[in-house]
Amino acid sequence: MKRRFWNEAAVVAAVGFGLVSPALARADETGCAGTITRDEVVPCALAASDAVRAQEEAIAAADGRVTAAQPILPSNPVLSLGLGPSFDFRGGRPTPVWSAALSQEIEVGGQRDARIDAAEAELRAARALQQGTEREVAAGAWNAYFDALAGDKARALAVRLEALTEALAVAARARAEAGAASSIEADVAEAEALRALGVRLAAERQAQVARRTLALYVGADQPAARTVSAEGLLEPLSVAEGLASSPPNDAAGARPEVLATEAEAAAQAARAEEQRSARMPNLTLSIFGNGTSTEAAVGIGVSFPIPLPEPAGRLHEGDIAEAEALSRRADAEADRLRRGADLELANAVEEYRSRRLEAQAFTAARIAGAERVLGELAAAVTKGELAVKDAVQAERPLVELLLAAVEAQRALCLASVELARAGGVALEGGAP
Repeated sequence: MKRRFWNEAAVVAAVGFGLVSPALARADETGCAGTITRDEVVPCALAASDAVRAQEEAIAAADGRVTAAQPILPSNPVLSLGLGPSFDFRGGRPTPVWSAALSQEIEVGGQRDARIDAAEAELRAARALQQGTEREVAAGAWNAYFDALAGDKARALAVRLEALTEALAVAARARAEAGAASSIEADVAEAEALRALGVRLAAERQAQVARRTLALYVGADQPAARTVSAEGLLEPLSVAEGLASSPPNDAAGARPEVLATEAEAAAQAARAEEQRSARMPNLTLSIFGNGTSTEAAVGIGVSFPIPLPEPAGRLHEGDIAEAEALSRRADAEADRLRRGADLELANAVEEYRSRRLEAQAFTAARIAGAERVLGELAAAVTKGELAVKDAVQAERPLVELLLAAVEAQRALCLASVELARAGGVALEGGAP
């Protein structure tokens, strides 16, 4: 049977995305060790994710840039003091001379407003990236949770299959020894039992990988708790049905990656405006005084740099060109992401609808009938009502049907996660 519920690369992918908690204590504090229920999947994954914590620090850094852009004055006032003797070269006595000046630089080109706009746009981008990171972590956690549930169901079926084939082998060998059947039938039954053993061992390996992957997402990464159990029903996210029947028209514009790129474009445009404003020279106003013990002079002054055309001077032409180009690039990237998001949503809707039809084909009556027949096969062989070869031929498609039903339901659950993500559902908010 060609069937894989997951693969060990999922573990490596989870680690690479930064989903491993640094200590089991975090999992214990959030109640995320042992058994994970449907309502605990997302909170535990977000609490354990290093990627989420890293993005929180990126938001803190962006918030710091907003604070740094707020001061009204571009620099602090400068106070200059001086004291020294005045020498009379005609032989007079030195006279003490003092001086004092207070100066303040003032921006007159509107650079502060542009700096604030750029910093606030970068903060919006950081928040959108955080939302996107949380959403990706939540989607991955949901996939790991459904894999774990499917793994447990597949393993239980494999155990039943092994028990059935063992019973068939015992019955066939007993009939052969009693002369009621040939030894060939007993050999065939034992070969089928060996095949069932391999299926059961493979199912156990896959289930263990799924549990470890889920453990990585929820933070149980210490030797004492390297696996966790998933508890709940293997059912798709409830929000997927509404998205499949009525896909949103504006989902692409609300995707975090699109919002982050649009904010980056706005930030670069504000940076370009800041550089253009810097072409207006800043004024430096000053109040000064100097004198001796018997006389003094007080005055005010103004100074400003003289702008020279490039390359002799600096008019920020290169900085403006760079910021404008980066803004245009971000706009183009946002357009690309929007088109890609529309395609993802259309594909996700089609995938979910197809998976739903596939899962619906495995009706409860068909599954119950397959389970009933499987339970009767060994007894029929023992009573001589059914030949071993006929029992083996009947057993395989029935077992494949039951395993295929689990895989179809798992695929439907994963399709619901992808549809919810593509449809802009806030997966980071919990169980939708």
